Amino acid sequence: MSYEWEEVYIPEPVVEYKSTSRVDSWPITSLRALVAALNQMGCTVNGKHSELEALNRADSRFSQAMRQLRDNSRHGNLQQTEETIAQINEVEAAAEELRSAQEAADASRPKTIRASSSTGRDYELSLVAGSYVVQYEETEVFVDGRLDRVERDSEARKFVHELTHSYCIANEEHKDMVSGESVKLGRVSEDLKDQLRSASRIMDQWQRVQETTRIRNLIRERKEFLKSEAEKLGHRTEVHDFEDEVCLVVIDDGTKLNEIRQKEQESKIKGRGG
Repeated sequence: MSYEWEEVYIPEPVVEYKSTSRVDSWPITSLRALVAALNQMGCTVNGKHSELEALNRADSRFSQAMRQLRDNSRHGNLQQTEETIAQINEVEAAAEELRSAQEAADASRPKTIRASSSTGRDYELSLVAGSYVVQYEETEVFVDGRLDRVERDSEARKFVHELTHSYCIANEEHKDMVSGESVKLGRVSEDLKDQLRSASRIMDQWQRVQETTRIRNLIRERKEFLKSEAEKLGHRTEVHDFEDEVCLVVIDDGTKLNEIRQKEQESKIKGRGG
């Protein structure tokens, strides 16, 4: 009895490792809230950013003034009333300093902010399309042209999650603070009440204007960014501005897409041949 053996050639799988950039998706537009969030996380801002340092000091002064007024305002006698008046005056002065610091920081808005986390790792926040983003690298592993797995950067992902969460909290806490609802003066004179309401109202209105401006700038820069990226790929674009939304239409005639697919296919063939 004889046996015949046939050797079947099984090609080695083609394994490719590709580094890909990840960015956070939450829009970070307020420098004040961003600096407050980094401080809350125990991060250190590296480099010389005098405007950011001044903004941080002004924000701390305003927050402290509001807390002092909320917790220590008294009006049982003349001395307590005078102390309350001094606290209200401090709120007004701190609010004015904060407005000036925010204007200066927005005017010199840095393109990049480098910060060190509490673990000692350095991160770079880049201003892209109107919002600060944290960019980090992860590795995608492809087997025979198909994505097999992603080697995740868990530490960076945790940092981004914590930053966006702290940013949102810092924004909401500041809005609540300037609304004036957190300060109760009870039986204090109407003049003092009006003075505090006026200071809080001015700050609240100014913050709303700033937020509206940041949102408009974000929409405009995102629109221009997406339009530019689409046109780089050979696509045509149409922009439609509606009352409460912007619609960007990307028109693909197929030519550029076919070229990209052809190059990818040729690359895979070369990889198998090697």
